[in-house]
Amino acid sequence: MTSFRRVLFLLATVLVSFSCSDKPDEDPGFGYRLYFQPESCEEMKVSESDGCILVELDGTTLSTHSDAIEEQIRRYYTLFLRRGEGGGNVITVDYRMERCEDIAITAPVALFGLAPGTDLSGKFEFLSSRDWTDFIITEDMRLIGTIPTGMTIREYLSKSPMAFPKALLRLTSAPADSTIETTLTISVTLEDKILSAELPVTL
Repeated sequence: MTSFRRVLFLLATVLVSFSCSDKPDEDPGFGYRLYFQPESCEEMKVSESDGCILVELDGTTLSTHSDAIEEQIRRYYTLFLRRGEGGGNVITVDYRMERCEDIAITAPVALFGLAPGTDLSGKFEFLSSRDWTDFIITEDMRLIGTIPTGMTIREYLSKSPMAFPKALLRLTSAPADSTIETTLTISVTLEDKILSAELPVTL
């Protein structure tokens, strides 16, 4: 091999290696590309969204990926995303690798006949986010589906899940009291930390 051809060969090898490591996954038959973005859980944001509570767990992008998790998510998309539905778009897939051990919701006033400060998480349920970010991934790295509408917080925690990037919560029923303005404190306990945030609400 001449020196010129050797240079071309080395250059092509570098370009192929770069493109394989940095390009999102692509499935031409389904018209979308997946870009996996695992993040740490460092802060929590809560906000009101169409009468529900949107809980977001954010952090910094991790350099370490889980091949096991990403392969299962890749298969999930292939099974459940309709052919051509992706429209050629890049779909960013967030996931977390820290176990969610508890979710608590409290208020400084009496609600549902319960004393101030009592955990109210049993009065809430999940609402499917419909945007493919609320996967249930167990602590042993198994993807068992997405969070369905109507799943209770207790049912979710029984799966020993990794933390969700974001999730929607809603009351299963309104308090019997007259309209109340208060502040809810939502706390998520992870393996080595507790993240919490407050949200003013009218119930």
